[in-house]
Amino acid sequence: PGGVHFGMFVKYIELMGTEEHIKLYYNKAVNCEITGCYAQTEVGHGSDIRSLETTATFDTATKEWIIDSPTASSASTGRLNFIFANHAIVFAQTTINGKNVGVNPFLVPIKDKEYRWLPGVEGGDIGPKIGFHAKENGYLYFR
Repeated sequence: PGGVHFGMFVKYIELMGTEEHIKLYYNKAVNCEITGCYAQTEVGHGSDIRSLETTATFDTATKEWIIDSPTASSASTGRLNFIFANHAIVFAQTTINGKNVGVNPFLVPIKDKEYRWLPGVEGGDIGPKIGFHAKENGYLYFR
């Protein structure tokens, strides 16, 4: 289960994070104080990130990003390792001031310290699979 965390989540923070992101998250991720998964592939679009349906809309009143999976086909799916993770790198169509500015990644907390889903996050296992059983194949919705 650590393969996605170290090979994708930690590496993404290291390579793509700003200095502030690295300062805030890198050591915590390396020391597994926060654990992560990678939510890019959607049920309806596979890994075609230009066609992703998940959205990230900037709310100017609260200065927060609102992440939403608006349809059944927008569920993130695949080798998420969501059982091991309490954070996710989520790729989403990004809207600022009503304008789509393309697909961008977001580091999103998905579980609390007891590994319960946070409000607005839903996830689950997609069942048995052939092959590497240590990988947790599942789905994530953001509401």
